[in-house]
Amino acid sequence: MLDDIFLEKLIEKAKENNNIASDSKLSVLLGHTRTSISQIRTGRKHPSDELMVKLCKLAGEKPVKGLMYLNALRTKGETKKIYQEALKKVSIYLFLMVFSLIALSPNNAYASPSDCDEYKHEQYSQYTLSHRIICVLVCPFLFFIVFLTIY
Repeated sequence: MLDDIFLEKLIEKAKENNNIASDSKLSVLLGHTRTSISQIRTGRKHPSDELMVKLCKLAGEKPVKGLMYLNALRTKGETKKIYQEALKKVSIYLFLMVFSLIALSPNNAYASPSDCDEYKHEQYSQYTLSHRIICVLVCPFLFFIVFLTIY
């Protein structure tokens, strides 16, 4: 279930990423009042779309994710359920994308060619080339399967 905790964490992350100690300084950076930021933090008020985009950028989050959360918080009834389901699917998609990139990356890299003899270096070069080919062939397939399950 979505709640206003996301907004509180987003505000804290924006402050942390920009070395800001107080909501007052953050509010100046965002062009809003401290009271407005406090109301957003406590869930008494939702930010505008424009403010959500600014907060996401300061926090290092994707603005589209913030806007989806914001709309899920604003809506009620069946529309809220649809937004919640979309957010779950997007989260699953992002997790699988990151997992597949990590899983398919070579993991026994040498620090430099001088760290290995020529034979091992040639084997490693072939190994990384095969992993690149696998990534090029398999990753789009995995993304397509996930895309089909999302939509």
